Amino acid sequence: MEKETSNILRKSIYTFFQSYQHLTTMAAILAFPYSSYLLLSQLFIPSSHVLPSIHSQLKAISQAMGFPLSSQYLFTLLISKLSQTISSSIFVLPFTFSFFLITKSYVFHLLNQQKPDLASVLSLYYKPLLVTHVCNFICLISANSTAFSLLFFAFNLFEGFGFSSSSQWILFVLVSGFLLYSFIVANAFIICNLALVSSAMEEHSGFLAILKACVC
Repeated sequence: MEKETSNILRKSIYTFFQSYQHLTTMAAILAFPYSSYLLLSQLFIPSSHVLPSIHSQLKAISQAMGFPLSSQYLFTLLISKLSQTISSSIFVLPFTFSFFLITKSYVFHLLNQQKPDLASVLSLYYKPLLVTHVCNFICLISANSTAFSLLFFAFNLFEGFGFSSSSQWILFVLVSGFLLYSFIVANAFIICNLALVSSAMEEHSGFLAILKACVC
């Protein structure tokens, strides 16, 4: 395992220095519109109508799920962070499906020791990456929905056993629930990124690439 890891690191460093000029010029130019708009979106989001709408919807969902009022501060913080993340993703969605994926395609093209050519980059890598990225988006939504469903089930289960009046039990469920939520979402992000690599390096795309990333 250590030998494989060292080989991967050596190959990555060698590829980087071999294609240093291309990785620092063309890829950076392609990624510039996406990164710029992502930073600028942080200025537009607070004044837009999208953020309050998403925040109110998430707040209504949390109230409908019956989360205890004693933990309202923690859930308000969670809902605020989720609202900002969702709003930012919506604002940069066109740039994600264009410049961001083209940049990834270009980097994969260089890693395969091929001559940089934007036309071949689009024909070989962009389409499978686009399909996989859309499937990743669905997968992340499903992961968040699953995590919230488990939180809803846990709170209702403890309420059914009569533990809702104990602040210690509520705190225990809250901490456990947030740890479980972080674990599910973090693993979903890792799997989605591995799926992008699988779709670029092998002849897989979409949900098949996600499935392959799960079993790797």
